[in-house]
Amino acid sequence: MTSIKEKQNETQILKKQYAARHCYNCAELFGVLSWICCIVIAIVPFIFENDTTNSSAYLIALLTVFEFSFDNICQWYIKIGAALRIYIDNYLFNFGEQEYYGEMSLNVLDYITNIVIHLHKKTYKKQIENSETDKTRGVKDWYVFDESLTPYDAIKSCQLSNINYDSVITKIHCILTISLIIGFIAAIFKADNHGLLLCAFLSIVIKIVNYIIDINRYNKCKKHIEHILSQIEVVEYNVEIAKKLQEAINHRRQLNVVPFSFIYYGYLNLKEKICSDIN
Repeated sequence: MTSIKEKQNETQILKKQYAARHCYNCAELFGVLSWICCIVIAIVPFIFENDTTNSSAYLIALLTVFEFSFDNICQWYIKIGAALRIYIDNYLFNFGEQEYYGEMSLNVLDYITNIVIHLHKKTYKKQIENSETDKTRGVKDWYVFDESLTPYDAIKSCQLSNINYDSVITKIHCILTISLIIGFIAAIFKADNHGLLLCAFLSIVIKIVNYIIDINRYNKCKKHIEHILSQIEVVEYNVEIAKKLQEAINHRRQLNVVPFSFIYYGYLNLKEKICSDIN
């Protein structure tokens, strides 16, 4: 049986890893733009404190349209990135073929992958030559683990790395959501034309509600993952447990949470620096 280390560097997998990273990078970009719109919306009433022409409300309405558009584009990219990562793990871990990965068929994923690579040939060629540890991060050798591990222990190591990444990302989103709620409430109390501003704030209300729902879903998924991990301590790790854990990871991937990787990698770099200073 071909090992994960060999399979993850096959051309078709490198292509899909690059396409997935590209989709998540785009999701980050539009996610950041969406959050910026929300932040600006929250502070506009403070900037136009003595506005008598309702211009602040109309500005907020315009920003709301942009925020709604950016958020929907972001969710679209997350959906594609998640489907690609689901296929990749399914292939690497020998879990068998599926008709759909997330919400997309393999033919659709191949089509999207080819379009992404065609539009970004130079970046693609550079990334498939580099690994995660290189100065310019690439997609080669995506999963790093001890080569002496058994096949199932190798799968477990890969799955745990995905779980740790998700935990940090979700903490970041909890902080952002709480900050947005506080800013939203403060802006409403500060504004004069409450009715018009409440209509304009509709997308923020929807965003907050959706994030609360996603965080609640994540917490349920996290508890399910923790339950599966607790089983590993008393039961030998096998294909059944591995598939259960992978299903939980895949479910988590499809939640509409922006992967702010620049914060995540900044966190890792700071952690490594502190550890190296201590040592």
